[in-house]
Amino acid sequence: MKFSIIIPLRNNRSELKALLQTIEQQSYTEPFETIIVDQSDVKEAPLKVSRGPCLWFGMEGSGAARSRNLAFTHASGDYLIWADSDVLFKPNTLQNIDKITEDNPQYDTICGVNINLEDGKPYSRYAYDQPRRVNFGNYDCCGGAMVVKRALLSEIGLLDECLGTGGRYGGSEETDWILRMLEHDCKLLYHPEYTVLHPRLDPDKMSLREWVCKHYSYGMGRGAMLRKHLSIKPLWALKHLLLALIKPAAGVLIETLRLRGRQALRYAASIAGRLHGFVSYKA
Repeated sequence: MKFSIIIPLRNNRSELKALLQTIEQQSYTEPFETIIVDQSDVKEAPLKVSRGPCLWFGMEGSGAARSRNLAFTHASGDYLIWADSDVLFKPNTLQNIDKITEDNPQYDTICGVNINLEDGKPYSRYAYDQPRRVNFGNYDCCGGAMVVKRALLSEIGLLDECLGTGGRYGGSEETDWILRMLEHDCKLLYHPEYTVLHPRLDPDKMSLREWVCKHYSYGMGRGAMLRKHLSIKPLWALKHLLLALIKPAAGVLIETLRLRGRQALRYAASIAGRLHGFVSYKA
């Protein structure tokens, strides 16, 4: 079997149901498996897909990295496809991934693009129009849309469970894993033809407290990830820490001058979180 689709779930069952429907509709005709790890507060009957094996595991507590790590240990596919439970696949997503991996067998990981459901634009501002090899300079083009050779797990290890949604530091578990791959001289390819649809973070649907806490948590993950890699690439980590502080500091100033207090607080929360994560990180 070539592909295992890995999905962590926590309390967003209706969104998962929509994702599974798009998995059912894939034009890819070869067998694949789907693995769902459920950390929901209220456990309900498993949701399944009829396209190939579908494994469902319940897990207490929280942490997307913990969920994925459990799924990794049960996966049988040659490639692991990471999918958040709130994304949607296009009908040709697996078919495109299959072609990309066939055309680029020398690459250990394929990084794709999250596209906003609402406006069709890339979720990340670091998206590119053309394929390119990922390195320490452009690693930010990678995100949750990743396809990883399962054989890498024995070399790189599992995800850092301190990082990511539900962990002690609320983000950057995927970025940390990307950097670990680069440090082991693995080959990563960014390819814009691998896309998934992702809902855009809408501040109007969140309270001010939720909005600030979300960006503080993301910031903590970023700072912790940079602290983790300080001992391996000290100059690189310090450079990127400075950039991670200077850019949002400029955002605070600009948004304050524009009288956009909510956005200014977002940047301020990111700064505070990144500093906290960097200072306090412990493996």
